[in-house]
Amino acid sequence: MIETTRHKIRILVAERIHLIRLGIRYLFENHPVIGLVQETNTIDGLPELTARHQPDVILLGTDLINDQCAEHVSQLRKSCSHSKIVLFSHLHPEHLRFYTLPLGVSGIISKSSSSRLLVNAICAIYADRDCRVTLSDLLSQTLRSPEHRIAQPCLPSEITALILSDLNNNERRVAHLAGKGLSAREISQKLLLTEKTVRNYLSSVYKKMGVKKQIELCLRAPLHNYFQD
Repeated sequence: MIETTRHKIRILVAERIHLIRLGIRYLFENHPVIGLVQETNTIDGLPELTARHQPDVILLGTDLINDQCAEHVSQLRKSCSHSKIVLFSHLHPEHLRFYTLPLGVSGIISKSSSSRLLVNAICAIYADRDCRVTLSDLLSQTLRSPEHRIAQPCLPSEITALILSDLNNNERRVAHLAGKGLSAREISQKLLLTEKTVRNYLSSVYKKMGVKKQIELCLRAPLHNYFQD
């Protein structure tokens, strides 16, 4: 399966279970940020597929590699040095908290995680070129200092524009400040709006961005350069 993925995060999936591949295919079929470039149910020939499609992220089922992870990762890195390799594990997210990532692997994600968390984790791993992320890390992050957030790399402007296309100007202004950690009251004072109006804008932003609370919005802020165009 090959899809046009211009201005998207290009992902290649290697997963043994058909129903899981089907779910991932459905998730990314028309996704605005992530595009599935190829999928396979075997480790055989994966380096060749990687070299051919040059994916940004390889989602690699752990049951395909068994105890030969280092060898397979080395081959994939040789096939495409810029690809981020993310292990796709059957373990529960909580059990991944103390998982030691093998050399050359950028992260590990549980197959039992929600589709929203899967998307968030892929975006986070893609955006931070030197990041080693587990899903537990993503869930347990707290607000970082403004200095730390400024230093974080952001997604390409084309991808950011796609994510933010549904936000109107007022929602973007509110999201920009909320992404820095400001409260609704502080935002209302800066934008000269009532606190109720700010909360209404925030509710709309959360719905459009697929998050439920401000901490999740703040975790996305480094990826979108504070939601600025």
